[in-house]
Amino acid sequence: MNVFKLTTFFLLILLLVVACQQQPKQTGSSSITTSTTADTKPPSKNNWICVPGKSVGNIRPNTTEKELVAMFGEKRVTLDSVLRKSSYWYFTKVLPGTPNELEIIWHPNQVFKQIQRIHVKHPAAKWVTNSGIKMGTTLQEVVKLNKIDFNLYGFSSNLGGSVYSWEGGEMPQALGLKFDYQADLSAVKPEELETIVNVEEVNTSNPVLQKMEVKVKELYFYFE
Repeated sequence: MNVFKLTTFFLLILLLVVACQQQPKQTGSSSITTSTTADTKPPSKNNWICVPGKSVGNIRPNTTEKELVAMFGEKRVTLDSVLRKSSYWYFTKVLPGTPNELEIIWHPNQVFKQIQRIHVKHPAAKWVTNSGIKMGTTLQEVVKLNKIDFNLYGFSSNLGGSVYSWEGGEMPQALGLKFDYQADLSAVKPEELETIVNVEEVNTSNPVLQKMEVKVKELYFYFE
């Protein structure tokens, strides 16, 4: 009788173990794994944020040309030069021929090793400052960000429309902008245009500028 009871007891234990192994698995762990995978996904390499004086995307002041090639690929980095005042200025184009092309000017004493400034010129460029300024940003928006009116070069010079001085506003000296305007000649008289064209500098509070559509045409980032 004791043997019978002992055998029955072990049979019951065996049935319980089998029953537990046949229970359906929980799905919670699967959803957690999926969420973790999504959270740890590496960020995109396309970094378009520019911090004046510090970085343009992943490019830093001491980024070398060799490092630029490693970042963007050999076919997306080209070298050029221009003769100015009896000396050559070397510059490198990153993403040449595309809307996001960068023109990188090297420091004369540290060519290919130290960046002096970076230009953005294409109207469809994605580059944007950490304060939100990009190609096409209006003059009024920039004044609002600067929290004070500032001065531009008169629009007749080579630097016409570029920032002459931020007048102590919020914008950093390491940020340069060049503006362009479109004027409705039926609303702006020739003598009014003279007040922004044939002058050394013009303040953004000029009422003639308020009549026009004035927008950012170029971005400059200085590292000096």
